[in-house]
Amino acid sequence: MDGKCRWVNVMVPGFDQEDERRGTYTGSAPDFAEMLVKIIKKLELGKIIYCGHSLGSIYGAYFIEKYP
Repeated sequence: MDGKCRWVNVMVPGFDQEDERRGTYTGSAPDFAEMLVKIIKKLELGKIIYCGHSLGSIYGAYFIEKYP
């Protein structure tokens, strides 16, 4: 381990139904997990530590179960 840490804060445009840049994202846990996998691959992150708040913790539990 090289001692480096990278923080990625995921904000989803349109989840508040005011910003329509969300594309096909519907706000479901499976959609969130799929989006997060794409972000991880795009940024070449490898292993991650997931931190979530409120609904993010529920979505995180789903993500962790589906993509251990």
